[in-house]
This record gives sequence, C-alpha cells and structure tokens, in this order.
Amino acid sequence: MVVVASTTVAVTAVAPPYGSHSCTEIRSWQLHLREGRGGACPERRGYVPFPDMMTIYTSGNFFPRAGEGINWTDSYGALASCTADPSCITFNNVGSTGTLGSVIYLAKGANTICTYIKRVFPEVHGYALRPFLEWFPEVDAVIVQEVSAEAAKATCDSHPTCSAWTSSGQYVLGPVVTDEFRVSNLRQALYLKQACPEKPGYVTHAGSALAGADGSGSVVSFDRLPSGSEAEEFCSQQDDCTAFSNDGSFTVGPVGNLTLIPGMCTYVKRSE
Repeated sequence: MVVVASTTVAVTAVAPPYGSHSCTEIRSWQLHLREGRGGACPERRGYVPFPDMMTIYTSGNFFPRAGEGINWTDSYGALASCTADPSCITFNNVGSTGTLGSVIYLAKGANTICTYIKRVFPEVHGYALRPFLEWFPEVDAVIVQEVSAEAAKATCDSHPTCSAWTSSGQYVLGPVVTDEFRVSNLRQALYLKQACPEKPGYVTHAGSALAGADGSGSVVSFDRLPSGSEAEEFCSQQDDCTAFSNDGSFTVGPVGNLTLIPGMCTYVKRSE
C-alpha cells in the first residue's frame, strides 16, 4: 500500500493470512473456554476490553509460544504479569499474555473470551479507542496520510464518510472492518468514529429522530437550531428541554415517538 501525504489512494481489502487454522482448532479453543474459563468481560484498570476476540501470534497460534508471551494458569496471573512488563501489551481471560511484535492480529472468534489491550493512549470524545491496532479497510476505502494526528482527527470530525483515524496521522474515507484488526508495529492507536457517541445525562438513540421532525408525532414544543452542538448546549442549560438531535432539533416537554432516520442521533435526558 502506498499512501502519499494529503493525497487519497484507493485500496482493496486484504484478508488476514490465518486461514490455515481449521474449524476443529477453533472449536477446540471455544470448548476450552466454555469449560469454566470463559465469561463476561469485566473492566480491568488500564486496559481496553475486546469481548469475544482473540489474539493470533506470529507463530500462527492462538496461544503464545516461547518468546511471544506467557501462558498463566489464570487471568489474574496474566494481568499482574502484563501490567508489570513494559513490553507486554495484551492478556486474556484464559491466562495468555502477548508482547508488541509477537501478536499480529486480533480477530473475532471464540465465544466468551475476553482480550484486554493496554490503554496507553488517550481517549478521544466521539471515537472508540483501539490501542496498538490498525484497520482492515473495506474494498474501495480511501486512506489519506495527514501531517499529524491532530490534522487527521480534524478532517475525520468534519468529513461524513470518515470512519477512523490513527495517532500516526492517517484517516480513512469509507468503512473499515470492526471485528478484525492488525496489530501495529508503529505503537499507534486507532480511533473508530462512533456513529452516536454517548453523552453524560442522556440516553442515546442511534438512527432515530425526534417525533415531529418529519411533521408527525406530538410534542409540547419542537424547534431546530442551526447545529447539533447548539441544540446540545441549549438542552443542557434549559431544565425543561427533554431531548435533542444532531440535526439541531430539540423538544421542550414530553418526548413523542422517535422516527427511524439513518444517520441521526437523538439524545433524551435521563430522568432524575
């Protein structure tokens, strides 16, 4: 792949080269997890959880070999070991750890597995942090190299088809795969745009517009400001404002039924 600064380049999606693992191997892994070792993904301080996703090592295995990481008897030993080791970037609830350079892919796979990756990069509002990872672009996605991470983020903020950017200054126009990732050797973070980022004090309704936005429904008062940010500011300052949408619309009084509109984000105030 060739990416020229501030120049768009169309790319074709490439499947990850781990197709040699048989269904029997994956079923064996799943069975191993279900035998009392799997579970939900509780938060671990300093780590980003990846439910039902598993690491694949340079050896092509799901478990680390010598030099790739350590196989502990439980997740607590793996957590403590990884936290104490600066070269370790990941562990899972089976007890495996992995170092930067030894883990090459993170892929959707076994049910009940929880993989954790160190949260050493800052969170960014409106984006989901994927530390140490790179995207798999979909067919015909376009990758652009900017002069800085700040420039990549600024473009992604304003471009409706931008789905992600990286701390190394790239952004992508078009969709990316969200259940398979390469592990980056650049010590970079990937930031996936959230269609409707969560907002404190509000219940998020993705793909929904306020009733009345299309002339239907019934609310006490329905109006629209020039932008979603202005509607959010208004609603946060007015106690009787009960909801707003990213198109600038807001309601005062009871919220009627929501209308399904792709791309819309509606936020309804939580009751006290």
